[in-house]
Formats: sequence, structure tokens, C-alpha cells
Amino acid sequence: MTEPNYYKILQISPAAQLPEIRQAYRRRVRDTHPDAGGDPEQFHAIQEAYEILSNATRRLEYDTEHGHKRLVKRGPRTPGRHAKTRKVKAWRVKTSVAEPKTTRTSDTEDIAARPWFIDINPQKRLRHNPSIWLRTAATTGIVATWLIVGVSLITAVEATQAAPAVRALVIPYALAITAASAIASFHTMRPIRPATAAVALAAAIAAIWSIDGASGILLGLHLALSILMAWCVRRLRHTIRLRAAVRSALREYNAFGPAGTRPSADRRTGAVLRTLLERIPSARLFVRVPVGPHRAEYTVVCGKRVAVITPPLPRTSTDTGAEQLPYAVNDVSQLLLGTQVRGYVVWPSPPIDQLSGTDAIIRHVASHDAASEIGRWLADEPYTLHLPTLRRLRDRLAGGDNAMSPRTSDNAVSV
Repeated sequence: MTEPNYYKILQISPAAQLPEIRQAYRRRVRDTHPDAGGDPEQFHAIQEAYEILSNATRRLEYDTEHGHKRLVKRGPRTPGRHAKTRKVKAWRVKTSVAEPKTTRTSDTEDIAARPWFIDINPQKRLRHNPSIWLRTAATTGIVATWLIVGVSLITAVEATQAAPAVRALVIPYALAITAASAIASFHTMRPIRPATAAVALAAAIAAIWSIDGASGILLGLHLALSILMAWCVRRLRHTIRLRAAVRSALREYNAFGPAGTRPSADRRTGAVLRTLLERIPSARLFVRVPVGPHRAEYTVVCGKRVAVITPPLPRTSTDTGAEQLPYAVNDVSQLLLGTQVRGYVVWPSPPIDQLSGTDAIIRHVASHDAASEIGRWLADEPYTLHLPTLRRLRDRLAGGDNAMSPRTSDNAVSV
């Protein structure tokens, strides 16, 4: 008789650590306990799986016998350049929010409130920031200008009564500067150092100062365009890589979470998230993003605006709640430089002492008004996907510590 797969029974990865095994065991026991209507045989299998996997010696024997030894030795990766090789759970939240009903009191007057999403067209095509087409056009224009100036420089030098040495060196100069620009554009993705740009600018000024006439101006302009061209090519390459890295976010999915998790939310918070994802085309949800010592439970991104949403009380010791939300918002702001980040606590009815102004970074909102208030703020760019923000959050999910993320099946995911 074939021995059962204990990892599959507990719905965890073979690389799971002991805290994850314990958490998965408690969850599975709660779901399959016979007193709660569960299957006694499945309950017994879960008990047996936990006894094996929670004991280091017995687990090593089991892993060696079933070929899991390599996976157990493999430690969790930290966020960094190789985080994109880790899997991120992605799915599409399918929602069905009813259209708002209007109350007509007369033939000519509607007194119903104007919905916050009335001017948003969910069928409009999304645009990407940075735009690959705009950067391609800019790069093409700079390269064409650089070529024209280079040809004009050679023609001007050859047509003048310059010294023979100058005319002999203009062609090698053109070849050398072309090779240097190509290396600077394609050899590395590191940013151009200020010292390099300063040297090129000084050389351009010296060329204009030392060579009289149009030849000096063309030489200085050619040197400046060489640096500008390398910078534009690097920006274009960076945009292409960003587009490829978050392609799934752009086409198929609108929600993301750590690999192996089953994202869920309470009824009030889930209703808010569903409404935001349905009404704002560019809204993207990131669940349990590891920031600092805690996880930002629900992070909704729309363009360059980021809303960190949480219930009043955290569900686990590592999640954020009303007390930890300011720290999580600060950590998210440091992670996503250049974005506007706000925190929202969704209450059934917010306490009087928690009320804040409309411009506050941390806001406490009632559940029935939360979607409207958060949506109005996020919908500043309802059709823009900010690629650097999506990439940073995706990499943080891929490279975060997944010791607290019990693995479950990929189906039956709800927000």
C-alpha cells in the first residue's frame, strides 16, 4: 500500500517550516473535526501527518524515502534581484456589485447621491506608466538626432581647412564614441554616474571653446547627445523589463498574494475590496505584503496612489490592525518611493475618538462608506498602471518570508 503524501494532506509545501506546519495542522483539524461534521478518516490522516512532519527525525526519514530531501534543505529567499523567480499567487476577483438605484421624487428631479464611480468607464483601455511607446519614440528621436549631428560633424571637419591631424582623427573619434555609447547603453543596467555625465559635459564645453565655428558646436552637441542617447536607451530597456515582469498583472489578474496562501477577508472588508476592484479598472490588490515586522493585510494600488486597508483587529499576530497600521503605512511609503500612501481602518461604526480630517494619512471609516471614500481618493488615475509600483510589490511578495503562509489549493479563493 502506498504511503499517503503528508504534505498534500496538510496542504503545505515540502519546504514548509515548523511554524507553518503547526498553523496548517490547526486549520485542517478545525475544518475536519468529526464534531464539526468532518470526515473521521481524513481527521485521522491529518493527525498522522502532523506526528510525522512535526518530528525532525521522522520527517527527515520520510523526506529521504519520498524524495523531498532537496526541498527541505532549501531555505527561504530574501527580497532581492532573484525574487522574480519565486512564484506569486495571482487570481482575478470576480464581482457582481449591484448598480445604484436612483430615487425619483418628481418628473424633473433626482435626489439620489451621485455615485463616485459614475464617470469611470470600466471598458476603457488601460495605459502604462512609464509608457513603452513614448519612451520608444523619445529614444528613436534622440538616436536619429545623434546620427544627423555625427554626420554633420564629419562633413564640417572635412570641409574646413583644419589641421590634417584633426581631419584624420574625426573618423576614429566617431567610431570610438559610437562604441562607447553602445557599451553604455547595452552592457549594463546600472545608472549613468554623475561623474561620467560631468566629464562628458566638460569635454563638450572644452570642444566648443577650443574649436572655432560650426565644428566646435557640432562636436560639443555630439558629445552631449551621446550621453543622452545612452540614458534614453537604458530607460527604454528598463521599461521593457518592467512590462515583461508584470505582464500577468496587466492582462489576466487583479489580485496577488504570497505563494501557497488562501487569501480571505471578513464580510465588510471583502465587500469594500470587491467594489474597488470592480469599479476602478486599474486597481490591483496585494494581500499580506510583508513590510517591517508585520504584513500589510490589504494593499490596493491605483496609479501612483496606494491604500493600505485593514480591519480594526488583526487576524494573526503578524497582520496589521488599527494600532499597527501607521507603522505599516510608513514602511509601505519607504518601499514605494514616489507614491502617495494612505491607511484605512474599516469599522462597523468608527469610534468618535478615531474620527480624522479628510487629508489625514490614517483614516477610520465606516464599512458602508469605506468603498466610496477610498474609491474617490484612488480614482485620481483610474486607467493608469504604474509599473514600478506593481513590480516592487510583486517582488516583495515573491521574496518575503513565507513561514506564516500555509499552502492550500489554488481553487476556492475568495476576497
